[in-house]
Amino acid sequence: MTSSPTFEIRTRAELVDALSVAAQVEHVVLLEYLYAAFSCRSTFDTTVPTATQLTSWRLGRELYLIAHDEMEHLGIVLQLLAALGAPPVADAWPLPIGMDEDAQEGVRSVAQSLLPFGCELTRIDLPTIERFIRTESPQLPDDRAATAFAPPDRIRFDVLGQLYRAILRGIELVGDDGFAGVGVTGVDPSPLTFSRDGFRVATIRDATASLTVVINQGEGASDDDRISHWSRFKDMRGQLLELGTDAGRVAWPSVSNPVVRADPPLGTTLLTAPMSIAIADLANRTYRALWLLLGGTYIYDWSAADSDDVLDRRRRRQIASMRCARWLMATGVRPLGEILARLPAFAGQPDGPTAGITFEQYGEFRVPPQPDARMDITATELNEIATDLAAVATDLAADDRSAGARLARVGSSVELIRRHFLDEIPPPRKPRFEPPSAGRWLRLDFSGWYQVRLATGGDPFDDPRGISGWQFALPGEPDLDRVLRFQPEGTFLRSHIDPQVHVGVSVDAAHLDGQPVDAFAGGLVDLLDRPIFEGHNGVVAADGDEPIVPMHLLVRGDGWELRREASDAYRVPYDDLVALGQFPDEPAAVELRIRYGVQSSPTDLEASIKARLQAAGRRLQEGAAQARKTGDEDAASLLDLRRSLLGNPSWPFGAVVGWRLRLVGSGPTARLPDSLEVGSDDPWWLELISTGFDPDAACALVRGILHVPVGATLGPPSWGFAFSKAPARASGEMPVDAMGVRPGR
Repeated sequence: MTSSPTFEIRTRAELVDALSVAAQVEHVVLLEYLYAAFSCRSTFDTTVPTATQLTSWRLGRELYLIAHDEMEHLGIVLQLLAALGAPPVADAWPLPIGMDEDAQEGVRSVAQSLLPFGCELTRIDLPTIERFIRTESPQLPDDRAATAFAPPDRIRFDVLGQLYRAILRGIELVGDDGFAGVGVTGVDPSPLTFSRDGFRVATIRDATASLTVVINQGEGASDDDRISHWSRFKDMRGQLLELGTDAGRVAWPSVSNPVVRADPPLGTTLLTAPMSIAIADLANRTYRALWLLLGGTYIYDWSAADSDDVLDRRRRRQIASMRCARWLMATGVRPLGEILARLPAFAGQPDGPTAGITFEQYGEFRVPPQPDARMDITATELNEIATDLAAVATDLAADDRSAGARLARVGSSVELIRRHFLDEIPPPRKPRFEPPSAGRWLRLDFSGWYQVRLATGGDPFDDPRGISGWQFALPGEPDLDRVLRFQPEGTFLRSHIDPQVHVGVSVDAAHLDGQPVDAFAGGLVDLLDRPIFEGHNGVVAADGDEPIVPMHLLVRGDGWELRREASDAYRVPYDDLVALGQFPDEPAAVELRIRYGVQSSPTDLEASIKARLQAAGRRLQEGAAQARKTGDEDAASLLDLRRSLLGNPSWPFGAVVGWRLRLVGSGPTARLPDSLEVGSDDPWWLELISTGFDPDAACALVRGILHVPVGATLGPPSWGFAFSKAPARASGEMPVDAMGVRPGR
């Protein structure tokens, strides 16, 4: 598929101009796609038919996936600008951008004069999808040749592919000598990347390869390219058409092009509901803070001749800006967009049209060029946003899952991001507590299945339904709540899961000074106070490093009980609670999977996973067939969807995460048989291994060892799990999800 350029680039300056336009185009298109994704009801609204919920879920997931591509496209363009020695274009044209064919050239906006298609913030429906199809269209007009030795061509294009092909020709003409910024940027890929190897742009060859990816992801490499945005939007149009009259229920009734300031521009909708106005304003400020962080990522405010100390400080600040930009998108902009899509747009109309994020600009935006000033400005704005979010959240119902409590958590997330940005939160220490010390120990070994239903990956960590990660609450299922459950109470197990999965953790064996103690066998093991994996989309802890918060362990049996918390107070970064990391494998984990029948031998993990996958597929296929025989098409559709999501479970099932924890909470309970006594203030020690995660059941295997000192013993004990290999992500690495990030909690 080859759309030819419609203008010619002759100089580096003209190339920078064209790339600046490309950055704006990618940005406004990204905002369109995000607004449509935010509007999807997904599986949130139980009053909508199951088939409509599933279509909405699929459309939202696709929109987030395509938006992830657009983020990466924007990153490629910004990195190429930096490689050419140009400043970043971090903001976006104001929306909406109409296509008024009767407007005179002199009164049209810059965006209107450049864009061959309209851009608006509208909920997902057929007209919106038709506009997106036009945006990504590969249709080809005739070439329009440029004239040499004349004023520069006006930037013009009828489809996006033409703009990028003109840029490719310009790069070839300008040559590697035009890459004036490479001495500073180096050859590293764009920091805003979700791909394993990223996209490099520091040479003609690399830039051409990366921009070709942009073209192919948009319009496709050929007419039958099913992975292009153009083809995928056409598929989405077909899904909406199949719903017939229910297509209108796929989205919340969000208004088009919402704004919050008086005297709104033509084509916009003024929000009047006071709470929606307040939250929309906060969302706009959060979005502006995202611009500041993106600007700090791509401004490259140093010289190759600077001292090593200056270079190190600037690069560390750049990395911090990029990390915080990702976190702010996942835990700030996205949840605020989803909250607004469900709140009323107009005062006095609680059941009327809903609002939406406005992505509104309150004035011209420029990236502060001075690094210290930029740092102070960004931190100040984040602090003000966090404070105001906390204040607004108190005015909403705490039990409103679409706003109140979730809004408060957005505020706490923004505050954590601010502290990370200022390096106020050090990386967790991951202590191994080695070597062991002598002493008398009561050792309790336990194991079993536990359940944790939680949002993952690009989904905000507290998303109650899940859409772009790999864990979901499907129609008819309770919300995701992130709670680790070692016992059946409160669990939700789907039909047709692996029959070997039974939630329940219990004591397997006990030893005192190495000698067996039968009285403890079969004791119940539980975690109290609704503990969660506190990763916070990576803001608190990275994948495989998440602490369990709170850590309040209970082990009890007939006539005896052990109970203790890890701490009297839990504070970020939870130094003594973070995991040791994700390990390639651990002998104790292999033994655990074999004992519970999910792996046949120490050497057949891949074969066992394949067999489990095939068995799961058969169970779900047979269940769907049976449901159709009884006329239950909704149940059959859900089982079909679960079957399609099985994928390759190698990474979660074979992954091993380990913890070594010290329990030092005051007031422990220790009622033991046989007159055993425990030192009241001495630390208890806990080892945990989690492995064998089954995504369809949302269950995993856990194996643990509790070491309780008998008499005065400070510890640590002789460890039961070696963790001899260093944590590594090369083997069994968690995959990139629909938002292009690795799963986190």
